[in-house]
Amino acid sequence: GRKPSTLGSLLEQRTAHKKMAMAGFMSRHGNFSGAYRVRSQFGDAQHILGAQVLISDSAIPHPAKRRVIKSRIPLSADAEPRRDLHSAKALASLVDSLLQGPLNALAATVAKDLEGFAFGSTQYNASKVLPQDHLFFAAVGAW
Repeated sequence: GRKPSTLGSLLEQRTAHKKMAMAGFMSRHGNFSGAYRVRSQFGDAQHILGAQVLISDSAIPHPAKRRVIKSRIPLSADAEPRRDLHSAKALASLVDSLLQGPLNALAATVAKDLEGFAFGSTQYNASKVLPQDHLFFAAVGAW
């Protein structure tokens, strides 16, 4: 016969190694794993094991150990943002620009759209508006 190539023998070794490694793992065809018999002075005993036990003890899932943290902030405590001069100025300028300019136009446009005549009567938005939408918009506007 022919002399086996190095690549072929390496591939065969790899396939054999994979088969050996996967032999202990559960598959959908072997969900009930295996059984083994123990002979002792008290007689024979048969045990059925799951595949996780057959692999190793380290493969068995253990519950995570939980530490109790004593210095935890209570959930009822209010979250306080870090305040500095730069962020306060940025927030004030944003609110000022919103109140002076686009917010009023946006509110008027949305209110007209809810009534159905913002972009003419061809949009027919009034039929899609629920009574809750007026309440929701009023709540957003009040904010």
